Formats: sequence, C-alpha cells, structure tokens
Amino acid sequence: MSNQEVVRRIAQVDKPHAETMENNPVTFRWQALPFYRRFKLLIADVNLRHRPLQFRYADDGAELYILGATPDHIYKVNQREALHLGLSDVSGYVRFFYENISGADITVVEKPDDLHWLQSAQTEAAPRGKKQVAENLIHPIRVVQDAAGYTVVATALRSDELVELSLSIAPSGRVDVKNQKALVEKLPVPQVFH
Repeated sequence: MSNQEVVRRIAQVDKPHAETMENNPVTFRWQALPFYRRFKLLIADVNLRHRPLQFRYADDGAELYILGATPDHIYKVNQREALHLGLSDVSGYVRFFYENISGADITVVEKPDDLHWLQSAQTEAAPRGKKQVAENLIHPIRVVQDAAGYTVVATALRSDELVELSLSIAPSGRVDVKNQKALVEKLPVPQVFH
C-alpha cells in the first residue's frame, strides 16, 4: 500500500493529521500486537521542519481507529476485537495501553535502562543518590490472575516521579487504577511536556 493510500485511509478518521501527513515527509510502520488477532499498531512518523510528530492508529486493513487520546479509543478497538486477555498477554497490553493514551503522562518502566538520566545523575551526589534508590525500586510488571481478571503492579515514571501503580485489568482490556504510590520524587530525568 502506498503512502498516499494510507493517508487517504487516515483522512477518513483523522482529517487534520492526514493533511499534515500530505504536506510533510511521513514514514509508516506497522507492529503486530500479540493480544489482538486482527488489528496492528500503525505508527505515522511525520517530519516537520521544526520537530517530528508521531500519530498512532489501530489498523486491521479495513478499519482504522485513532489511538493516543483517551482509553475509550483503545476500548473501542478491544470491542471490535472481542478482546479476551490471557495471562501471558497482560504485561504487553499494559505497556501498549500507557503508550497509546494521552493525559495520563505515565510511562511504564521495568528496568533502570528504561529511564533517560540527566548528566547530574552521574556527576552530583544528591541526583546520583536518587538514581540509585530508583534503580533498586524499578521492577518488571507483576501480574496475578484473580476472580475479576488480573491484578497488576508496575513501576512507572510520572513527570519526574517514580511511582508504583496497582491496577485491575479486566479480560476485556478495561484498566482501573486502584492505587498510585509515590516511590521517589524529583528524579534527575528530562521533563517531557505533552
């Protein structure tokens, strides 16, 4: 499928961003999602003169859904898929969920290398100490099956704070945050503003 054909398909659901893609260099890539049978993740990388942009969609070749906004966008795709998460799917789904919604400003981190540290974390005592504390608290996503679906505990970056998320995940993919516990505040990491 040519870039023009992909842009035409996107224009049916996201006209303003499709116009941006028509007028700037764009690269499309599709990623398989093991918990979906039909849909793949379509990533559009647009190179504007002053900064790159990225737009995300769920694409099954016939239907296209915008991602990157509210959880409801993901839940629509889940309904179209008749999603039923298995235990082995939950960790990947949690990462996908937080990578494809905006407003939560949460990035799941499972190992210290998932964070980008400021230079001060190497050269100054106080930031270096915070980095060491955080590195000892970061852990892979933990999933336990329960009567309602799954209970998940994950470490995540929220702004410049390391938090631990306690989540309830339904087999249908609905995510409910049960608790967010601050672990380390004011980490020496770059601030990302959305």
